[in-house]
Formats: sequence, structure tokens, C-alpha cells
Amino acid sequence: MPFLFLAACKKDEDNYQPLGNYATQNDLNNGLTGITAKTYDFSLSYGINVNVAAYTMPDNSMYGKVTFVYLDRGYKDWVMLPYYSNSPGYVPVNYIATCDEVSELITIETLRGDNTNGSPWAVNNVTRSFKAVVINCTPGKINPNDFRDYNKVKNMFNLKD
Repeated sequence: MPFLFLAACKKDEDNYQPLGNYATQNDLNNGLTGITAKTYDFSLSYGINVNVAAYTMPDNSMYGKVTFVYLDRGYKDWVMLPYYSNSPGYVPVNYIATCDEVSELITIETLRGDNTNGSPWAVNNVTRSFKAVVINCTPGKINPNDFRDYNKVKNMFNLKD
């Protein structure tokens, strides 16, 4: 089925960016008014018959905000979800996060990455560490930064670990 995609650019301080109410470089240099962020660290356990686990956030922490979830691959090496882990000698694992801002619940599903049914975990009590970054946004301003790199997000919002 054919589809049509339209995009436009505007010139802003000698940089081209998509047309819209984007934050300017001046906004980013001076900090976006009204934007704050907070981190929540949590661990979830999986097992032979458990491939879905959930974390309940504090009341009113996610409603109307943007939430990014990161997985610690080890030694505080944070990667944004969704993430595909494929370590030699282990079953590949897809990590998928779902954030429900109404129930304040972050659900992380782990699926086998080899197209086989069942849990990717061969033992019980496999614990993984996660970090949620909840950003309180100013309506109408789009931040053009890349949020995949946790360390850049941490520096951007002066987050404390």
C-alpha cells in the first residue's frame, strides 16, 4: 500500500531542523524552562517460567510525563529499551518495556530472541537492574536531543545516581 510522507524544514541559527515548535539551540544552552527529570532504580527477577515482571512507580510519578527505561548490561553500562541481548553461549533475549502512566506500572517482558517459545531463562531468580528516567516536559516544546545514551541524559538533566 503506497503512502505519502511530508516533511518540512526551517532555518534556525544556520541549522536546518524539522518544522515545528522545536527547542532552539539557545533554549538547550540555557536549559528548557519547566523541564525536570528524575531517576528511579529498580531490579526485577525472572526465571524458567517467568519472563514478565513489573515495577510499580510512586503515585503520580509518570502521569503526563515521558518515561525512558534503561537496562544495566553490567558495571553501570546502561542501554535503552527495547534492547536485544545476544551473548555467546546464551539464549538471545529481547527486553521490551511498557510504561502505563495511569496505573504507574513499568512492565518489562523478556522474550527469547531465537524464535522459540518459552522463557529465555534456564534458571530461576535471574535478576536484572533497570533505571527509569521520567521527564516532566513543557507542552509544545520538542527536545531534539538523543535520549538513547543514559549518560548524555544524566548530564543534560543533572541527574544523580
